[in-house]
Amino acid sequence: MTICFTGKATKSNPKHLYIFMITDHRTVVVWRFRDGKRGHENQTLGLLQALGRLLPIRALDIAVETGFSYLLNIGLKRPFLERSLPAPDLLIGAGHGTHLPLLAAARARGGRTVVLMKPSLPIRWFDLCVVPEHDNIRPRSNVFITRGVLNPMVRNDPNNKPEQGLFLIGGPSRHYGWDEDALFQQIRRIVTRESGINWIATTSRRTPQSTARALMERKWENLHPILHSDTSQNWLPQQLGQTRIAWVTEDSVSMIYEALTAGAAIGLLPIPRRAASRLSLGVDGLMKDGLVTTFSAWCDGITLRYAHNEFDEAARCARWIAEYWFESYLT
Repeated sequence: MTICFTGKATKSNPKHLYIFMITDHRTVVVWRFRDGKRGHENQTLGLLQALGRLLPIRALDIAVETGFSYLLNIGLKRPFLERSLPAPDLLIGAGHGTHLPLLAAARARGGRTVVLMKPSLPIRWFDLCVVPEHDNIRPRSNVFITRGVLNPMVRNDPNNKPEQGLFLIGGPSRHYGWDEDALFQQIRRIVTRESGINWIATTSRRTPQSTARALMERKWENLHPILHSDTSQNWLPQQLGQTRIAWVTEDSVSMIYEALTAGAAIGLLPIPRRAASRLSLGVDGLMKDGLVTTFSAWCDGITLRYAHNEFDEAARCARWIAEYWFESYLT
């Protein structure tokens, strides 16, 4: 197991850019359990950032491992008995692999446990479960329901952003099919009609190779394509931070919520649905509430709109934690 204190980023250690670390003696000590999966770690990072904007926190990263010997040590609570580590006030994790280590650490050293997404273990074992509404968890005192999963995006004022637009292209999944020809027809229509905008289009890990190749071969004057494999981990957050408009394929649910949090006006590129699912119902809810605009509505003359109220589920969750558990620390 590796444990590292997270603080200010340096050229030799840039990965902790977003982690707050304050050394004041009145701090909330947070143990953040990491399983190495970018999606999970983005969720805990988003919550940690939001907490750091409200509370003086000191954060430690704890990397979880796999294997019998590690699980045995977890059962004996050995990794967390080292008294040189400050006792946690809060322990957070996302992903099934973090659940047992998180609970064992709390048993060994104390602190309140927060798990993001529906846990594989009984909900009553955790102090707080932060669960997306599409998981259909019944309300209870230790469940905090969110719209989508948490993310580390920070809202920027659209008026301060350049005339830049972004296409976020996903790919087929068990919930969605794929229609490459229809997708490029939609993109062509948008970049032609919105010729005054500088567009960037990028792919994801699920994007079929044929779609990626076709994107790179397109020669639209006002669109610059870039493959997901050619971007850094921080590239997408940086782009969303300076993007006024984002068109996202309907299957890319996480990117829809990230773009909403960043304050972009969102358009949805329709993708064939295999069947109604929890994820597609969540997307339908965003349409109904006017948080996103469908391609067909845009074709009919509807302008893409910014969310009337700030959409930031990580901040909303952090505020609940701060007010209910750490009110005396509020900055």
